[in-house]
Amino acid sequence: MLLFVVGGSQAAPRVFASRFYDNFKGNFAFVGNTLLTCPDADPACAGARNTRGATLNDNNFDMRLIDTDSDGATFDSSQADLALASGSTVQFDGLYACSARC
Repeated sequence: MLLFVVGGSQAAPRVFASRFYDNFKGNFAFVGNTLLTCPDADPACAGARNTRGATLNDNNFDMRLIDTDSDGATFDSSQADLALASGSTVQFDGLYACSARC
């Protein structure tokens, strides 16, 4: 008996490069947002948004798109705010977007 095993094709590993590097003292602040949320009509949703309650995993919800700009030409938008103390400086900012395969 002769047996041939052929491996499936595999995507080449992604090589990541550094986008910013520095060595400085100070505090770090990060801000982020999301494009999906649980439905307002679900009683557990408000608690989940505030990390309260037993239902915190988004697998427990039928997630919905967020549309914060109220623009009829878009179907999905979000925003985030970062408050900086007086005298603060920004060393780096970056906008990153990702889907199912980042």
